[in-house]
Amino acid sequence: ARFVVEFRPGGDTAMKQDATLFMLDSNRKTFLLFDGDRRGSISGIDPTNISIGMTPEELDESLKESFKVEIKFRQNSNMPVQDKIDLRIKYIEFAKEKFRCLPFDNPEEIIWDSKVAETFLEMFSISSVDIKEIDSLATAKEKFRRLMELATPDESYASGKDIQSCHKLFVNAFCKTDTITIDGIKELLREIASD
Repeated sequence: ARFVVEFRPGGDTAMKQDATLFMLDSNRKTFLLFDGDRRGSISGIDPTNISIGMTPEELDESLKESFKVEIKFRQNSNMPVQDKIDLRIKYIEFAKEKFRCLPFDNPEEIIWDSKVAETFLEMFSISSVDIKEIDSLATAKEKFRRLMELATPDESYASGKDIQSCHKLFVNAFCKTDTITIDGIKELLREIASD
């Protein structure tokens, strides 16, 4: 496969932290793809703007300010200061090269479709709920959560696999109807493949 796509729990905070490990594996061509609404929190630091003589603690503070989260590095307690600085600079360079954003703010908002939701409810023989009740929820994440509550026995918590299956149904329908957004995603993947 040309691309291996992994979905990991924890959102952009976890992804930014995972980057501390991905950056160490030079054999993997890893990119981290964030929701478009996270663009402001992944812009990072321009490596050319790093002041000579900055301490690891000062770099940590700059990273926290730029990425909106504290990045924790795995390092030996006796690691030389210059190695700590180099590790942080490597992270900054990795983020600049490997962090990308989807061409839209929120994937759930893009793929939500009331007609697909009705089909989903029919698949689970759920007729007691009017789709208008679900559509009245404020965000698509809430709509998907409610849909999964209805489809899960006793309205218990749905597993990640259940949610992915649900999303897959919506993504398949979305891919057949929204060619403009799909073209934006294709362009992003072409950009990643050419790096």
